[in-house]
Amino acid sequence: MIGNYLPENVVEDCKSQMFECLITILQKNTDDSLKDPIVDNMFTFISSQDNVELSINWTKKGFIFAKESPDINLFDL
Repeated sequence: MIGNYLPENVVEDCKSQMFECLITILQKNTDDSLKDPIVDNMFTFISSQDNVELSINWTKKGFIFAKESPDINLFDL
C-alpha cells in the first residue's frame, strides 16, 4: 500500500515509521500468536540505514531487540 499510493519522495520515511511502529507493538505485545505475523511483516519495512544496521545486529545476536534495549529478547530468530 505504501509503495502504490504514496508519492515516491515519502515512501522511505513511511516505511521507516512503520518499522518503528512494529517494533513498538512487538515490545508491548504479550500474545505469542501475534508475534509471528508482526515479525514477518517487519522485514518488509526495513528501509533506512539505521533499520538495516539494527536488523544486522539482530542476526548477530540471534534475536530481535529494540535499539534502546539491546539485551531484551523480543523474538528469537
